[in-house]
Amino acid sequence: MFRLLVILGWLPFVGSAADAAQVDRSVAMMGTTVEVSVVASHRAEALTASEHVLRALESAERRLSTWQTDSELSRLNAATSTWVPVTNATWEDLEAAERCRQLTLGGFDHGIGELIEFWGQAETWPTPDEVSRRLPTPTGPRVTADSQGRGRRSLPTVRLAEGAFGKGAAARRALAAVAGTSGVASIRIDLGGQVTHQPLIPGTKEQLADPRDRSRAVVAVELPEAAMATSANTVRSRAVDGHRVGHLLDARTGRPATDFGSMTVWSADPLLADCLSTGLFALGIEEGLRQAEALESVEALALVVSESGLLAYHTTGLAGRLTPLTAELVLQPALPHASARTTSTTRTIDTKSDEPSPGRTTAHRFPNPRPTVR
Repeated sequence: MFRLLVILGWLPFVGSAADAAQVDRSVAMMGTTVEVSVVASHRAEALTASEHVLRALESAERRLSTWQTDSELSRLNAATSTWVPVTNATWEDLEAAERCRQLTLGGFDHGIGELIEFWGQAETWPTPDEVSRRLPTPTGPRVTADSQGRGRRSLPTVRLAEGAFGKGAAARRALAAVAGTSGVASIRIDLGGQVTHQPLIPGTKEQLADPRDRSRAVVAVELPEAAMATSANTVRSRAVDGHRVGHLLDARTGRPATDFGSMTVWSADPLLADCLSTGLFALGIEEGLRQAEALESVEALALVVSESGLLAYHTTGLAGRLTPLTAELVLQPALPHASARTTSTTRTIDTKSDEPSPGRTTAHRFPNPRPTVR
């Protein structure tokens, strides 16, 4: 999943500016370069907080990475019929991912690891049977628990994949790890472009990339929520039978999602932003934005490559927060506001108690994106 974000104007402080200390750290982790910035009253406090963040991220990677054969997800994938010990932290992450699967109407699915691998290796266009036999049934949880809290995949076709929720889950844990740390004014965690702030500094702006060229910024956004993730096929795509196919799959069909450009999601919960960006991309421009519009404290922006240029469609909460950086980008009206939004019950980490807690439609015209797959 490609994510690009540039932060502008992020410079909080505690006390006087002369007393504040900022510590910036960059570490290779989770298949990317992780950047952590901490502002605190004193350098020692900033260093301590940054260390807590990195340790929490490392712990999450050990639990969730399917690239590590001894992680909890890898052990669940390797077991066929036996029960596997699962920590409370991983259960909470899997429950949040399951809830996100429901919120995206099945567009996101953390159980389609076999399909992801299949499309990553396909040389010819697959038959419907080749896809369907690797596609988990749409109902039921992907992992079930026994009375001892152990886990087991619910179906042989389920193979867990952390790619669309693991970084968000890690960011959640990192924020919980530094909650209440003495002297800390603010923290920024960048997991290869998925960025989370604590707290959200009013007026912070970000620049989003052109979905066709990640080095080119096309719009500046004033942050509506603390966490953000973008999904696009800019980097990870390949040719299958002469057709360019992106790595983002529509978990409802088991086939590559229609590539319209990019989908960016903001949420107070980094895990929710992570998986929603993938799931709403899979749903498509209209259905994805309408689903985001129906969720409390969630905003979304679709950058659409069309024959008439680059178009920006967004939820109502982003109205007045977008500034085009190129004449090519055309802002579209926000979706009509519905009477009420639905509260997301995706579980988040309460940064004070470290206990899990619970987390709009009329006609609108959308362009047909250029087809990239048959």
